[in-house]
Amino acid sequence: MVSSLRHPQFFYTTAPQPCPYLPGQMERKVIADLNVPAADALHSRLSRVGFRRSHTLAYAPVCATCAACIPIRLPVARFTPDRTQKRTLRRNADLTATCTAPKATEEQYDLFTRYQSARHAEGDMADMNAEEYRGMIEDTTVQTMVVEFRDTTRQLLAVSLVDQLEDGLSAVYSFYEPAAPHRSLGSFAILALIRETERLGLPYLYLGYWVQKSRKMSYKSRYHPAEILSQGTWHTLDPDNPPPEERREPE
Repeated sequence: MVSSLRHPQFFYTTAPQPCPYLPGQMERKVIADLNVPAADALHSRLSRVGFRRSHTLAYAPVCATCAACIPIRLPVARFTPDRTQKRTLRRNADLTATCTAPKATEEQYDLFTRYQSARHAEGDMADMNAEEYRGMIEDTTVQTMVVEFRDTTRQLLAVSLVDQLEDGLSAVYSFYEPAAPHRSLGSFAILALIRETERLGLPYLYLGYWVQKSRKMSYKSRYHPAEILSQGTWHTLDPDNPPPEERREPE
């Protein structure tokens, strides 16, 4: 499918604020409103050039002195799980994935709060109330779904918020049961989305930003052969020889 965008789009930059990934850095974003005609086409086009979605906005980092956030995606047809990922698939063979409309539930929110308390207690999302959570899930103007992962007792163990693009799926946000570390549920959610992307006949799973020096974001290079966007071009990431971190001169 080829995007057709006939309406002018306006972009805005945010004020600098502390970076959530690298201590001592300040982040700044360029944002675009997705509450427009042909929102899906715009979202797909922006995703191909490194934007992400939050609520009804698309954003990309434009930090003054740092370019550590690198867009990353996985060409699913070329993916082969390594031994660790195969073990993760076997451990979670009892889980069932169900794709639903983007509708927030109390059950999801309870799992979300447990996850935030255990994994990201000092993060901005740790204090998110139920209404804010509802907004994260439901405020969308593009094709969005929620994938719920449940065990044989119907216990909810993981949730992924996912957008569908013209050329793939975009993993917006995932959270999972922190009391089941042996399952490696974060990794399993990605592996399940790889399968779903391939089932839909789409070429790419977009994984957001890869930040090599951030423990929260560096794991994405474990899915081979990942592609990163550098100087406007997608190319295969060599995890043993990653590109040097680019630095921008202060404006």
